[in-house]
Amino acid sequence: MLARFASKVLFVVIAAGLVWFGTGFAAYALWSALAPELGEAWAAAIVAFLLLVGPLSVTLALGARRRRRSLLEEEGLAGLFTLLARERPLMLLFGAALLGVAEAFLKKRK
Repeated sequence: MLARFASKVLFVVIAAGLVWFGTGFAAYALWSALAPELGEAWAAAIVAFLLLVGPLSVTLALGARRRRRSLLEEEGLAGLFTLLARERPLMLLFGAALLGVAEAFLKKRK
């Protein structure tokens, strides 16, 4: 069981490394193609812009298609926490941590 998990983790690490180096080589290839005509600074700026805006626009386009749940589907404060726990568990965790910190600071000291 542990060996299967370790092999999957290793696969993810190797795949992430390949994506990282592939993106770097693609950026270098684009930069080296644009540098003679535009200069090094402009070529680097254009390549950075392309590699930032391209994936960001795809992410936004795919995220816009996803159906958002309405808070009206769930009733009351319990429904709100249920919806947060289901869709945004980290936000709920951070909110609970902030409430705990606020309680610690606002608690009257004896």
